[in-house]
Amino acid sequence: MAWLNGGSLVLGIIAWTLPIIGILIAKEKKLNFWSLTALSLMACAIAIFFQMMYNQHLIDIEDMSALLDTSKAVTYISGILLLITGILNALNVGINQKKI
Repeated sequence: MAWLNGGSLVLGIIAWTLPIIGILIAKEKKLNFWSLTALSLMACAIAIFFQMMYNQHLIDIEDMSALLDTSKAVTYISGILLLITGILNALNVGINQKKI
């Protein structure tokens, strides 16, 4: 089940990368910034879902010490992921709306 943590990390990076791509090159390359925004938000949601699945796995195997050790960090990092993804996507939409 370690792939859930790796997948969550990769999806989190994708969630941040897509709006940056939209900000930098969407208008020049004729990319649809709305699709980049939707994919970014979907990647963020799946990343957080993977963390929820990993927590459920820890509960299923009754590894309460690992759950208690990581719960606060997972909650904090998930909040940061949501906040930064939201800000980047808002910037992506705001900047590209002005270019239309």
